[in-house]
Amino acid sequence: MFSKSLRSSLSTRTTANGLSPLNKQWRFQSTTTATATPETTTEEVPTKQHTYRPRRNMLAANLRETVNKDFTEFSPLFEEVHRSFQKASAKDIENSFSNMISLGHLLLNKIDAIQETSGSQVTKSILYKEIINSLIDNKLIHASHFQKYLDVLINEKKYTQALTLWIENASYFKNTEAAFKDKKLSVNEARSNLKIYGLLLYLLSLIENKEKKIDPEFIKLIFGESTPATTGALERLARKFDQEEIRTAVSLYQAYKSENFDINSAESLKGIRIASTSGKLVYLEKTVSNNLAAYKGKEKLIKPSTLSHYMTYLNKSKLYSRAIELWKFALQHKIDIGTDGWNQALLAFSKIETSSTSKQVESFWEVLKKTVIPNSESYGIYIEYLFKTKRPEAAKDLISKLKKESPKLFDTTLKSALVEYLLISKHIDEAYNLFRLYEKDAEFKPTTIIYNKLLGSLVSGKKYEEATALMEDFVSNKHKNIRPDIATWVTIIDLTLKTSRELQLSEDEIMGKIFGLVKTMELNNIKLNNVALIGVATNLLKSDNTYNLGVSMLSKLEEAGIKLTSVSYSAIITSFTNRGDVEKALRYYRKAEKNGVLTNSIFYNSIFKGYSKTSEINKAKEFYQEIKSKWAKSNDNRLIPNKYTFYFMLMQGIYNQDTAFIQFVLNELGEFTEQYEDFSLGSELPKILASLQSKGYEIPESLKLHLK
Repeated sequence: MFSKSLRSSLSTRTTANGLSPLNKQWRFQSTTTATATPETTTEEVPTKQHTYRPRRNMLAANLRETVNKDFTEFSPLFEEVHRSFQKASAKDIENSFSNMISLGHLLLNKIDAIQETSGSQVTKSILYKEIINSLIDNKLIHASHFQKYLDVLINEKKYTQALTLWIENASYFKNTEAAFKDKKLSVNEARSNLKIYGLLLYLLSLIENKEKKIDPEFIKLIFGESTPATTGALERLARKFDQEEIRTAVSLYQAYKSENFDINSAESLKGIRIASTSGKLVYLEKTVSNNLAAYKGKEKLIKPSTLSHYMTYLNKSKLYSRAIELWKFALQHKIDIGTDGWNQALLAFSKIETSSTSKQVESFWEVLKKTVIPNSESYGIYIEYLFKTKRPEAAKDLISKLKKESPKLFDTTLKSALVEYLLISKHIDEAYNLFRLYEKDAEFKPTTIIYNKLLGSLVSGKKYEEATALMEDFVSNKHKNIRPDIATWVTIIDLTLKTSRELQLSEDEIMGKIFGLVKTMELNNIKLNNVALIGVATNLLKSDNTYNLGVSMLSKLEEAGIKLTSVSYSAIITSFTNRGDVEKALRYYRKAEKNGVLTNSIFYNSIFKGYSKTSEINKAKEFYQEIKSKWAKSNDNRLIPNKYTFYFMLMQGIYNQDTAFIQFVLNELGEFTEQYEDFSLGSELPKILASLQSKGYEIPESLKLHLK
């Protein structure tokens, strides 16, 4: 069997010295792992003063000279490259890794340039192989070189050859961390990418050899101890290619994943958690539906803890109706979800805003008490609901009853509820004193939520001394389980701003205080929530009073090396365009592009919205042409514009009464709707088109249909 022979090949590739057969025959042997080092090495010069001088790395220098030369044929290029490696010392080879990352790509680009100018018909993989083999033989291959070569082999449909190469070098990449150092990706992300290449190549090789049965053991060998790739990750890689076999490979893996899907597995549960915490709500709902559908007819195999887990993260994502549907699903299929599941259903009912919410919650609470034994979380949810519906006295009576009749249930949740009752009742001093009293109990583990409520009440009540003391406890990591979220940082910065104004501190001094707190938290091993910090900076941009502070904070965060997420970039760009600061919005748009973020219509529509109330017609037009060029070259539908793109452009033209620009946008929209027949104009664009038609503008034929 093809899979069996490949699996045997992969499992036996590691030799006694841990190298693949291809890597054993180096021109220059070295017992150490290649690591990224400067181009120069330091050697002692025998002088009286024992001074040191840098020695030039001849391998890197010679190859750099080579890439700067003009070649019209391949042979002279390859001869110079081979000669450079043959003449190089073992020391130079060992210290060339970091330089070789860029040099390797320059050499491959040189091949592309010669082939383009000469019109050579030699297969690109044969040409690339000359450079790739030199890098492999001398243990200087970087994952980016390797993947570029694999891309060529895939495009030439040499799937088994590519997989064989991947297998031969698997051991090298496993043991060489420097081969994954990348400006855009972490080492783990880069390793994961290469494994996904291995998966794709394996699937393509199966198809090439007319096999359709995936060997689970081979999948394990590719991914080792890490979790196998999701179908989504494979699809993202597959978008780079356009062969029919690629689509077949993805379908083959989807069928395999479906057949071997375990709804109760750690991988499945992790997927739900990640979808929820990253805000991918549509994906979360779709995944929940698909996972349950995969167990149709075998619902009894779904563990109660799995359904509780699903309900928990649906509630965290505010998909309360969906959580209630899962509770009904459990009842329908007689799955005993226990107190945890019932608590999540209670939480969902208490959060839904309808005219009958109060009646539903009260009825559900009575049913819950009859079905399962309520725990402190049950009472905590119900008491929070009583606070929410402005029945603090009922909450207080229930707390007092529990404290008297069920002291074991009177834990952190209910103690926090009592503190919250005092805050709602405007007894801020009493709430603060009670919180301090509870703190003396080692069993008391306050949550970030109650901490935020107490700190916020102290700040709004102008009790800055108590608020500062509470904040200092937080900063010093007194409560190990509390982690700052956006609400925490908003309150901390609000406190810092108010106390700073009293001291008449400058903006730089205020930022110094804020980042001094950040530094102290780091020293006290508090894991900072970078998303929260970015969210706070974005919030500061929204107010005239704190706009400059927001800009300054963003700069500081970037200086600190904090990586912005796609969501962060989008929020920042939107904040700037909402204020009409298109220049700064574009700056972050470019940064997002540079850092590998997919700048789809959500991103660039924010830029067009920013332009819509400016006179920068030429800049908007240039930006549009850039976007148009990008989506024309890509097969990714996420880059395609939507109704808002053309809406904001038309609004800019109308705002500036620029008839030429308006007609340009109409023509572009007409061309686009002709190309994409299912393109939606929404409700506003047809009204604008009708108005423009009445004013004498020429409406393209493809748009006239929408007017009718």
